[in-house]
Amino acid sequence: AVVSTQSTGDIFCIGMWRRQMSSFVDVSIFHPGAPSYKERLNKGTPMKTLYKEKAARKKRAYNRRVVEKEGGSFTPFILSTSGGLGVEAEQILKLLATKLSLRHHDPYHEVITFLRTRIRFALLRSMLIALRGMRKKIDIPSMAGYDWHLFE
Repeated sequence: AVVSTQSTGDIFCIGMWRRQMSSFVDVSIFHPGAPSYKERLNKGTPMKTLYKEKAARKKRAYNRRVVEKEGGSFTPFILSTSGGLGVEAEQILKLLATKLSLRHHDPYHEVITFLRTRIRFALLRSMLIALRGMRKKIDIPSMAGYDWHLFE
């Protein structure tokens, strides 16, 4: 297990799972086309198993420290380059979509579609940058005042 004082996760928030509780989220992306995963997939291992194994590895590395030292919760956010999400990643997105739809008075299905689309495009952009390199500086727009109505 990781015991460094700096090993908490990629995202920190308060009140995600319980009121006033610290939550740490660690993002992990894997490529199912990599030789080590491709071989297992060809032998019949379901993608769901790969997500679970990645999440278990992250939990083994960080969960104990976060719970004992930080007094919070740890959640792995597992994505694949094919666009799939792990179980915990889906739970986080659903929770976030629920909270955003209530706050902005927008339909849940529009908000969850928006979030999934944004994540998949960010993943695609990251893969393209990894393949060809950065051509110019990208200005990522703020989400403040965003119009959630995607289907009008």
